[in-house]
Amino acid sequence: QRVLDDKYLQVSVTLYGDRRDFAQSTFIMLTQDDRKIMPSHVRSDATAERTSAWPKSPAYRAKVVASFAYGDFDPLAKTQLSVFPRTGGEISFDLDFAAIP
Repeated sequence: QRVLDDKYLQVSVTLYGDRRDFAQSTFIMLTQDDRKIMPSHVRSDATAERTSAWPKSPAYRAKVVASFAYGDFDPLAKTQLSVFPRTGGEISFDLDFAAIP
């Protein structure tokens, strides 16, 4: 019931990097057609956890969670999730919210 009452969709992304603080200031955004949908809130692990590969790469794992207001996006539209790490670059994924049961 708590999930149904929530006004925000939370999108969680797990990232891997080589420094304990690599996930800080990571930004997440949704795009539908030409419309950019900004999150209401983004939070990330301040200190990443060591992976089993440590000290080799990827040495650390962190979670970044973005909250998007349900009224800000169309759940039936083609959607792209973009992740912008602090170190630069962009990682994008296509999403299909309509396929979620």
